[in-house]
Amino acid sequence: MRGGVKVEKTIFILVDYRNTFYSSVKEVAGSMDFLAIKNLFEILGYIVFVEKFSEVDFRSKKYKNSFVLYQSSEDPNLYYKDYIEDILLGLQLSGAILIPEFSKFRAHHNKVFMEILRDISNFKSIQNINSEKFGVLEEFKEQTEKPVVLKQSAGSRSRGVFFSQSKKKSIFLAGLISYTFSLINLKRFIEGLIDGRGYKPISNFRQKFVAQNFISGLSCDYKVLIYENKYYVLRRRNRNNDFRASGSGLLEFVKEPPNKLLNYIEKVFEFFDVPFASFDIASKQDKFYLLEFQFVSFGQYALEKSSFFFTKKENSWKKVFEKPNLEKTFVYAVHNYINNQI
Repeated sequence: MRGGVKVEKTIFILVDYRNTFYSSVKEVAGSMDFLAIKNLFEILGYIVFVEKFSEVDFRSKKYKNSFVLYQSSEDPNLYYKDYIEDILLGLQLSGAILIPEFSKFRAHHNKVFMEILRDISNFKSIQNINSEKFGVLEEFKEQTEKPVVLKQSAGSRSRGVFFSQSKKKSIFLAGLISYTFSLINLKRFIEGLIDGRGYKPISNFRQKFVAQNFISGLSCDYKVLIYENKYYVLRRRNRNNDFRASGSGLLEFVKEPPNKLLNYIEKVFEFFDVPFASFDIASKQDKFYLLEFQFVSFGQYALEKSSFFFTKKENSWKKVFEKPNLEKTFVYAVHNYINNQI
């Protein structure tokens, strides 16, 4: 039962126009094996359908109270992600149960909405990162002469992420990551001169971005993948003479992560109430900072290249050696999540 309504164990798996589902490091721009996923769910007793986003039939009632597994997209300019958003919102309005819920999808490649989720969470453990959110350069607030991290809303591997220690540089960098020149300004300006009405120009800096507090003295961060009760921990070293670790390629699997770190991750993961997640976490003097978080279509390197994971048993963290199987890990995380929900 879910909200007093009987929920059938029916799952729709939505794949894109390339017949891909989520990601895998097995090949460049690789995909999970969704047919293996379908088979595993069927073994567990589910009725499973695989459809493309373009095949979703909104005049049908078949999605109501059914579970929908979907993916996001990392296409240039996020055009296809925008299309997926329309499909998912339509499915939600049709009574489908999205896994994860729609807001988690909205936060993917959208640091502005990610920070909104942080702010409205009222969860103090993740609120030691403070972010201001802007739609255009003109909204950029007066900055003091304190260090600030500027992030373009979309992007990964530290692209569009900069550090500034001065107001002048902050404005320059904010302009760089928000630049969206349009000839419509010039056209309408000329039209306004000709007919005498004038013209109030739109901004040429309309890519949204965030400005965050800077955490000094960091030499690395942790990329952590969580699938239900399996924690995969990867340490990422900063680039030389750089404050950024994401995308550095300086990776190592952490053989003995601090218990305090694992306890923090567990608390954050439980708060978000999802079957799986990817967290970027910084640590300084036994204080932890959730830099970024994702719940859909994140990279799988930390799982697929690891030979072990960490799990809590009898209130103690244990290392478990296991040959990684992405599809099986994914399916059982979703299966147990569904059972907990209903």
